[in-house]
Amino acid sequence: MIASLDDSAALRVLCYHHASWQSGHITHPTVHWSPDGTKLLFISDKDSPKKKKGDMYLAVVKQPETPRHPHTANNRADGPLLTWQPASRHTETKEYVAMRSVPSPRANLQGVKLDRTDVFEEVGVVPVVSAVLTGKHLDAKATTVTVASTAGFPDSGKLLIAGNHSMAAPEVLTYGGKTETTFLNCKRGEESSEPAMHWSGARVWSLSTMKFIDTSIPDPKRQYYYTVRAREHSRLTNPYSRISNAVVSKTK
Repeated sequence: MIASLDDSAALRVLCYHHASWQSGHITHPTVHWSPDGTKLLFISDKDSPKKKKGDMYLAVVKQPETPRHPHTANNRADGPLLTWQPASRHTETKEYVAMRSVPSPRANLQGVKLDRTDVFEEVGVVPVVSAVLTGKHLDAKATTVTVASTAGFPDSGKLLIAGNHSMAAPEVLTYGGKTETTFLNCKRGEESSEPAMHWSGARVWSLSTMKFIDTSIPDPKRQYYYTVRAREHSRLTNPYSRISNAVVSKTK
C-alpha cells in the first residue's frame, strides 16, 4: 500500500497479496520505482476476481509540478509573449501547455463578457528542451557542464539544473557557447541561486526556450489571462493505470 506520512492523502492499496502457491494466487508485487521517484511499477491482484490473477500497473505517486513565474509581456509585433520557468524538481515533464482564459457566458452590468480566471483553453504546446548530466558529478566550481546531448539548446542562454535528489538545491547558470555534449563559459549561481555539486543524471533545463507567443487572439480588445501546466511523457492522470491485461485464448 501507499501511505502519506502526513496523512494528506488517502491510503492506496497496491496489492492484496493473498499468498498461496497451491491456489495460484499472485504472491509478489515486485515493486519498482521510476528513476525520479514519481511512479511505481508493480504486479497486483487488486482487480482480479477471487484474487487469482494478476496484472501489471503503473501508479502515479507525484504529478508534475506547476511551472514557476508565469509572466505575460505585451509584444506588439506578434502578440502577447508568455514566459515561465520549469518546476525545480524533475518529474518526467515532456511539454508545457500554454492556456488562455475564455469569456464568461453572461455579460456584466455594462454588457461586457469578461474573461474568467478559472476556465482556460489550450492555445499552444511548448516542448521541453532538456538533457541529463553525464560523468561522475558536476563540481560547484566547474565552468563547463557536460550532458548527454545539447541538441535543441540555443548557442547561448540560461540553464536550470533541477537536481535528482533532495540534497541538491536547484541552480541557475548561464553559458556562452556549446559543443555537441558540453556547455561552455558557464557562470554559476545566477538569479540568487548557489553553486552546488550535482550528481550524474541530474536534469538540465533550457530556461531560454520556455516561451510562447500568442498569435491567434480572436479579439484584441479583450483582456486575457494566461497559465501554464506541465504534461508528462506518459500522460497519466489516474492513480493507477493498467499497462497490460494479457488474455489467454484457447483455439482448436
